[in-house]
Amino acid sequence: MISVSAVLGIAFAALIVYLLLGALNGDSDHYGRVAIPAQNVPIELPEGETDLYLAVRGDPERIGDLQVPADLQFAIAPEQGDAVRVDGRNGDTEQTDDGVSKLIAAVIAPQEGTYLVTASAGADGQLGAAELTFGLSPLGAVVERFKDVVDELNGPTGIVVLIALGALLVAPRLGRALKR
Repeated sequence: MISVSAVLGIAFAALIVYLLLGALNGDSDHYGRVAIPAQNVPIELPEGETDLYLAVRGDPERIGDLQVPADLQFAIAPEQGDAVRVDGRNGDTEQTDDGVSKLIAAVIAPQEGTYLVTASAGADGQLGAAELTFGLSPLGAVVERFKDVVDELNGPTGIVVLIALGALLVAPRLGRALKR
């Protein structure tokens, strides 16, 4: 018979591994993509910081190190409400599922909502299928995964987990009572 503490220990270890795997592969397009060039494309962003990436689809070996064009311009404006702050960042080129991306900025949205994105670059032909993507940093990916776990446990899965833990607590006592 498995003890409750062993089950809880295994579950906790599995949760830590699941969260850390989120940190290893932050999500560079979690909130969406905007092609370059684009004008007033709506993107749903959460309140707080969202990473902004320059991304190019294609063979990562062929693309190599992604260089941000000097004439890349973008603007992120709310449909309504307060202005958006954009802080520059300079990340390394990273391989994604469909190409490469490079962290170029952090967008700090004052509230959750729809924001209009405009982007242009004179060198967009040199970049191929260039896009701005809105994603999560490794820490953001861990937080998002943790929120998903909490949401899941607040639903039917949480009830099943509580019933299973209750059964594990009662089973040894029930077994001893039946032996008497």
